[in-house]
Amino acid sequence: MVTPKKVLASRGATWLGEGLRCFKENPKGWLQIVALGFLITFGLMLFGSIGQLIFSLASYVLLAGLLRGIDNQQAGGSLGINDLFSAFNKDSVNVLIFSGVVLLINQLIVAVTLADFHQVIQANPPETPEEVILLFSNKELFLYPLMIAFALMVPVLMASFFAVPLIIFQNLSVLEAMKQSFLGCSKNVGAMTIYGIILIGLYLLVFLSLFIGLVLFIPVFIGSIYFAYKDIYGSADAAPRNGEWTV
Repeated sequence: MVTPKKVLASRGATWLGEGLRCFKENPKGWLQIVALGFLITFGLMLFGSIGQLIFSLASYVLLAGLLRGIDNQQAGGSLGINDLFSAFNKDSVNVLIFSGVVLLINQLIVAVTLADFHQVIQANPPETPEEVILLFSNKELFLYPLMIAFALMVPVLMASFFAVPLIIFQNLSVLEAMKQSFLGCSKNVGAMTIYGIILIGLYLLVFLSLFIGLVLFIPVFIGSIYFAYKDIYGSADAAPRNGEWTV
């Protein structure tokens, strides 16, 4: 039985520190992974909406592979490019189902909250920069609905954050993993808040660096997910797999 525990709020900062330590243990391997990840992302973006859909679904599977790689590294093994694709096997089915569920929920939220905005754009597309600024600064049409959409996505994010490690390490079904992820986040609002604030600050630094800092931000972020999971849910050792794919 998976039971998330409450940790000190200060642990939110520690997870990122542990993610940085994980990067320092194998910077060459991480840089190779990030470089290949960029190539895959840019390649998929060339295929327009189809490529974006594939990326949205596959990104969680790539994350699953890296989490397994980090787990192996913590056990004395090594982390490399092969780990990026290590989750593309029968175990990836539940992760893909989870990806589809999250994508569908978020798309529904955007479609419902910004329905009027999309109708206006389709009926009267802005033709000048001034019209674009006027449209996106409209409080009733865009800003307030966008704030509502973000608010609705918060519980989705809480149900998603630990879902992948719970699926691959604890062999939970998609719905159970999302439930336990939500419980884990809700029990640790303090730690998750500090973690989120620092993460936003780091991303702002990445933005100021013209995104060059992504080569460090991505490994630290992925590593922090692993260490946060291990901190809240205990051991990251995989549960016995029964080969069943359940939702």
